[in-house]
Parts: sequence; C-alpha cells; structure tokens
Amino acid sequence: MSFLANPASVLQVVLLLFLAAPALAQGLDRDDLESQPYLYGSVGAFTSGAGGGATYGFGAGADWLVFEGLGLGVDATIFGSNAYGFFVGSFDVSYHIIPSSSRIVPFIVGGIGFGGESGSSVGIANFGGGVNLWTGNGMAVRIEARARIPVEGGDTHVAAQIGLTF
Repeated sequence: MSFLANPASVLQVVLLLFLAAPALAQGLDRDDLESQPYLYGSVGAFTSGAGGGATYGFGAGADWLVFEGLGLGVDATIFGSNAYGFFVGSFDVSYHIIPSSSRIVPFIVGGIGFGGESGSSVGIANFGGGVNLWTGNGMAVRIEARARIPVEGGDTHVAAQIGLTF
C-alpha cells in the first residue's frame, strides 16, 4: 500500500506539520523576522484538467530571512482530488519586500523539490508570489498563488493558498 493510500500515514504527517510550525513560532514577534513558519489551506487544479479536476489540500513551511528580505525555506503540502492524493516537498528561495513601517509585505518564491503519488516520485519546480498581512501581534494572514511544474514533463498544478504566518 502506498503512503498516500494509507489515511493513517497521511494523518500522522499532517498532525506533525500542524503541530511543528506553532512550536517553531514560540517567542517570535513582528520585529523578529529571522524565522517565519506558516500553515495554509489550498484549492487548485491541474492545467490540463488531468488528475481528477479540482484539488484541495493543506501544508506547512517556514522561511528563514537571511539577508535584506532574502529568504531560504522549506514547504510541504498534501493535496488531492476525487481521483488521488499527492505530496510535494520543496526547498525554496524567497524575496520579501519589507517596507519598514508596512504591515503589508509582498513576496516572491521559487524552488525545487519532489512530488509523489501512488508509489511514484518526480522532480518538481515551483514558483509563485503572495503577501503577508501582519496583524501586529506577531501573526500574519498569508495569501499566496503557486505553480508546481514537473521537471520531466507532465501537468502543471496551480493553487491559491491562504493561511497564517507566525
């Protein structure tokens, strides 16, 4: 039985993702931008209509801002449709445009990783952008659009994501 076909395994990964990100955020406030863990839900589709049509999912990740808005990060998401489930993990580079007094912080992101379903795995490139809307208490609403493209050909997955940055 593949990993994604086993609901207990998927649930364990989801719980780990959702429990780990808030733990990483302990003690962070808006002025301490060295680490920005995040959680999100997503809706999307494959560009060709393959893969069962519309998708839904959730994920987690973190950006570590290393220099003047330049960030290094990781992201993991699980999404599915009526036909199947899919997991994507990636290592990303981001640039956060950080106005000194603004609560609205747009960003762009791109990276490489892997994706898999039904016991198979493929290389994935991704790119996108979004905005963090900081609330003033060390938390932001994260709105993002991201495209995930198999490097060896195949259907591109495009998703709108909304969640929280800590």
